[in-house]
Amino acid sequence: MREYINVIQASAQSIPDMHVRIYSPPSVGYLTPEVIAKSVALFDQAEEAVKSDATLLHRVQVARLPIMYTQIALGTSASFAQEDGKLVQRQGDEGVTRVREGGPLRTLDAWLDSLPTQAKDVTLETLDNGALKVTLIPQMGGRIWRLQLADGRDLLKMHGEEGAWIPDAGGYEEYSETGYRSPGWSENYRVAAKTADSVTMVAQLKNGLEVTRKVSLHGEGSRDISIETTLKNRASSTKTAAIRVHPEFAVADTAKAKVSLRQAGGATSWVNLANPADPKAEKERWLRGSQMPLGRWSVVDTARNMWITNRFNPAQVDQLLLNWNGAGKRVNLELFGKPTELKPGESVTLEHSYEVQVGEGTVGF
Repeated sequence: MREYINVIQASAQSIPDMHVRIYSPPSVGYLTPEVIAKSVALFDQAEEAVKSDATLLHRVQVARLPIMYTQIALGTSASFAQEDGKLVQRQGDEGVTRVREGGPLRTLDAWLDSLPTQAKDVTLETLDNGALKVTLIPQMGGRIWRLQLADGRDLLKMHGEEGAWIPDAGGYEEYSETGYRSPGWSENYRVAAKTADSVTMVAQLKNGLEVTRKVSLHGEGSRDISIETTLKNRASSTKTAAIRVHPEFAVADTAKAKVSLRQAGGATSWVNLANPADPKAEKERWLRGSQMPLGRWSVVDTARNMWITNRFNPAQVDQLLLNWNGAGKRVNLELFGKPTELKPGESVTLEHSYEVQVGEGTVGF
């Protein structure tokens, strides 16, 4: 909890002219997506630490309410339970009925009804070939919410808990520009086509681009998943498009994880994610030019004897970002597609895939 307070304070102090008044909205500036994501991760850790003590757990859950309020107000999140192929929004457990002292929006229900939020219940689309199960949420940015092995283990970072999931945090999402959570990550996608092994989703973005994403599982028993995304300029003027891929992979312990990079000539270099000086810290490494792997990199979770290999076409990719967080137990392998000037009607595509290997011992390239 102290670390959460420090995160909020540091963000506010980083803006020299920041002055938060009694009526300042959550959009005032210091509650950035990064701050919210970090706060959610800290509360997840706090709840895990006190889960066996009902009194302390309740205190932590109450302390989380300001962040939940911010997420709702900014349209960044809600709490959901998974029921019969849907995510159903969880109602408040703390008896909160008012969010303002007065006015027409003083009650919680009136305030929630006034917000331009997503549907209260969202439909899940699933693909399952017996080895991998993919759960997508078209209504929340066409994101891959869960990627699970046959035994139920999650490969993507999950936020929340059973019955109170936060599905628009973690997982796999994409953006249409290089900026974090630029258009494309939260829009309502429609399912344009679905087969036994693929789902194709389409959305119109506020920046004038149309995104089409096809997620495919390979043959029965395969642990391979392919993703093909196309951005098409539907505007009447030239637009800059850059597909950014943002997956958060779950690991048992970053101190026992590493990342392999396939180099020219078939050589492999390694990035050790252990950070003895500050095991819970967040760190990152940009890979550009000659530092970029030759179309293949992997996160290796030695604690679970698991490899997740991402293959991509270097001609389609401008740079990579390796980001990992010890406290959050997650590793991001981010692809940045090449920024492309698209005239009306033109499009750009990025194709890549993931292969999961489990318990096979030493995995070769």
